[in-house]
Amino acid sequence: MAGLAPAAAQTDLDRLNALQLPHIAGQILTLDYSERAAEMAGAYQPEIASAAHWYARTTGWVPSLNDRLRVAVLAPEDYARVGTIPFPTPYTETRTGMIVIAHDVSSHPGFELWDIDPFELNIAWAFHEMGHKIARDLGIWSPSFFVNELIANGKAFTMMSYPNRSHGISEGRGTTMHLYTLLTTYLNTHMPPGGR
Repeated sequence: MAGLAPAAAQTDLDRLNALQLPHIAGQILTLDYSERAAEMAGAYQPEIASAAHWYARTTGWVPSLNDRLRVAVLAPEDYARVGTIPFPTPYTETRTGMIVIAHDVSSHPGFELWDIDPFELNIAWAFHEMGHKIARDLGIWSPSFFVNELIANGKAFTMMSYPNRSHGISEGRGTTMHLYTLLTTYLNTHMPPGGR
């Protein structure tokens, strides 16, 4: 019918809400989880809440009651129902700020080459994704902002740009292999197996 505005596209958060998964609600964070991820979600929740409180203290970020931090810890079948980013790649949905992480990252391609605990890696990824959401909330989200701050403070850094891709960096021919090769090379160079 002419003149009617198209309905807004459904977000990953809408699809998550439709699943009616169990959740843990706290002061600053709501953590939704797949039923078979209950044990991991219970272990992740205090760590993620602690990280959120750290961000609030250090950046001045204050979530409103309507915009609390929303994190989903999902098993593969729910991951596929909620988003378009391949399991187990963590991501932050740009439109809603919802953070999605896998309940188990040990199936991540190349994981067997890493000498890292999967629990610790998932917490680190959740912390990283929180930074994206909070930076957007504070209005400081842009790659050039961070690059300029690093340069101004004399910090050495390595950066690889993947233009015209989502945060999942999965679009485009050869992108995923390029990214995983870059990550593996970095880890092998800076964190060789067996330590130093």
